[in-house]
Amino acid sequence: KRVFLIGRDGVREWAVGSGKPPTQRFTDPWAAGCLAAAGWATLSPDGTRLATALPDGQVLVWDVSPKP
Repeated sequence: KRVFLIGRDGVREWAVGSGKPPTQRFTDPWAAGCLAAAGWATLSPDGTRLATALPDGQVLVWDVSPKP
């Protein structure tokens, strides 16, 4: 299982049960700003896309395909 932690510094991906700390996924300032403002986020059933909703009504879809 993967958990995405969204904050002002961007998105971190945590592989639950891996024993490893969360890794940074999005470091681009624009992406980090959009994600920090997100009111909610949901992961697609196949785990490859993260959809976030912004306060202005925009919905952004991010590629979060597992890294090899």
